[in-house]
Amino acid sequence: MFSPCDGHEFSDLIFETDATLTDASTVDARYAILFRFNHQNWESFQYYELAVWGDEAVLAYADTRKTGDDWWTPLQDWVKIPQLNEVGQANHLKVVAVGGKIAAFVNNYLIGYIQDDRLDSGLVAFSLFNQGSAYEEQHVIFENMKTQITQP
Repeated sequence: MFSPCDGHEFSDLIFETDATLTDASTVDARYAILFRFNHQNWESFQYYELAVWGDEAVLAYADTRKTGDDWWTPLQDWVKIPQLNEVGQANHLKVVAVGGKIAAFVNNYLIGYIQDDRLDSGLVAFSLFNQGSAYEEQHVIFENMKTQITQP
């Protein structure tokens, strides 16, 4: 499930938020901020993602026009986060995207710095995926959002 913030598209930005898995959730939840989110309709979209799952995080690219497992591509290896807060405590997520250069942080720990030129602007969005049983309820709270527009 994802929720785009309709309205303003961003090119170069710094976006940060605090994300808290609620106490009813488990570590099988994968929560993320999506940025440079583009869609022609709600069945075809592309975006970059900073995802946290368990005690690891990754920068990824998604393109739902592709089929099978190729629609979601990690742009780096999953990185173990040394000081990730537990369920019920906030983790600070931050992405910096200037031109094709993208850096991502979790709790001020650099989890990735990549060069990728596929998307140059789009919306910001949030997502939560249940990686475990479909019967497990997962809830995440995103708060303290801040967007800063940068210049290349």
